[in-house]
Amino acid sequence: MNTLVTIFTGLPLEGFHGKWRTMVIFETSVIAGGLWHMAWRPHDSGLVGMSAGCYALMAMHMADVIMNWKQHRWRIPRVILLLMLIGLDVGASLIAEPDDVTGHAAHFGGYLAGLIFGVHFVRNVKVTKCEQVLKAAFLFVGVACLIFCIVWISFWAPRAMWDGMVPWCWARQAFSYPYFGDREWHCIRCPDEICIADFTAKLETSLSPVSYIACDQGGLWWT
Repeated sequence: MNTLVTIFTGLPLEGFHGKWRTMVIFETSVIAGGLWHMAWRPHDSGLVGMSAGCYALMAMHMADVIMNWKQHRWRIPRVILLLMLIGLDVGASLIAEPDDVTGHAAHFGGYLAGLIFGVHFVRNVKVTKCEQVLKAAFLFVGVACLIFCIVWISFWAPRAMWDGMVPWCWARQAFSYPYFGDREWHCIRCPDEICIADFTAKLETSLSPVSYIACDQGGLWWT
């Protein structure tokens, strides 16, 4: 699907804006999507990242319409189609299961980056003062988002923005009546080696791997 989206959205862009503009926006948006994913879901096992570039190409189409509004004959149908495509992804993210591996945060970051880079680098047939102001505003938003992501992911231990901002780098599931005072399984997490060593020493025989998403969904974290 990513390959098909890249072909059908990328070929028209490359034909009008050139291969270098299209390539630079695609690649930089993949990086931006990865940064956004690291800020929102830093505990996920991995991210492929190509889909962030696909969404950047869709955003580049939107930027092309914005910057060449009066020059586009079919601008209204094009905007409606682009909004429908984004709406489908937003809807999919809202109904997705908690353990869904789709990188919706990367999609958002890629689209935002593609829109920001697109406004600055697409071919602008007729430049207006309003468009210059828009470029400045998008540049400010882009720099602010970049600084935020870099600062956020520089913290240790990693913390997800949607996870109550609790920092941790190690998670396990444990069962221990003497320690917890009940006969239930509990999810535990640690931000440093001292905490890990403490839990390991006390609960070594009962520790087992666990999906942190299941712990989030079930509210199973031990506090």
